[in-house]
Amino acid sequence: MKLPGSRWEKLPGSRWDSRTVTILAGTYGVVAASAALSFESLRGLGKLVGYSSKLANGLPISIDLYAAVVSLIWLGPGNRSDKIRKWAKYNTIFSAVLSIVCNALYHALLAGKFSEIIRNAAGEIIAVNVDAKIVVGVGAMPPIILVLVVHLLSLLAEDKQVTSGASTPRPSPAPRAADVPVTAVGRPVPPTAPAVPAAEIPAQKRPELPPSTPKPGGSVAPLKPVSDRKAKALVEFARLEAANVDISRPGFNDEMAGRYGVSLRSVEGWKKEYKALKASRLESSG
Repeated sequence: MKLPGSRWEKLPGSRWDSRTVTILAGTYGVVAASAALSFESLRGLGKLVGYSSKLANGLPISIDLYAAVVSLIWLGPGNRSDKIRKWAKYNTIFSAVLSIVCNALYHALLAGKFSEIIRNAAGEIIAVNVDAKIVVGVGAMPPIILVLVVHLLSLLAEDKQVTSGASTPRPSPAPRAADVPVTAVGRPVPPTAPAVPAAEIPAQKRPELPPSTPKPGGSVAPLKPVSDRKAKALVEFARLEAANVDISRPGFNDEMAGRYGVSLRSVEGWKKEYKALKASRLESSG
């Protein structure tokens, strides 16, 4: 079966056409070849600066694999905050540049740049004396990447807490029916009257509390309910965006938290709710 307007045929028993399979196979082939070549170069660089044959394998893993992880956080799907995506973007650029420099440095050392090559009578390389500055620089890379990974884990944990706290709705309590009398074990249970629907139960008026008298020496004004503060914050978000004020700038959450007397997590949750309301209004208007 040929696809309309295309000379590529659909593979039997598959929903993909041959062009898609060719593109995916070529992509995976390029990725595998590039990863293997970079692995060999970084592994050789590790051996030149003094790592053993086994530990030298950790240098390409710590550099190239870290670059792949942070690039997926930056460009991949998922509900990530702007803060962590921006941080992952800078680390992707840093790790990619670091991998390129280290690959080029390895071949420069084998060519006699920044190193002294010792050959045998047949002209084969038997030893490479690397400059001490390069040895120190390469040796400092693993602990730097380790610190970046720990920072990455802390940011992911913080981002997960903020997202779960803002997006998880609280279950609304179910309407209470008529109370069923509890009977002791072994005693006959008297027939109960049919339960009255919750809609027919008359609402009981709450007793009004007497007005409180202020204490001598001044009194502290009670805090407003969280719902009132959230409503005012949502209105202020709309007013600020109408005035071309970036509500995602650094320090904005701290200002709002101090102004309304709430935590940074609450402000982040209000911003997410405001963005969701704004998106729903745009969809309904469109």
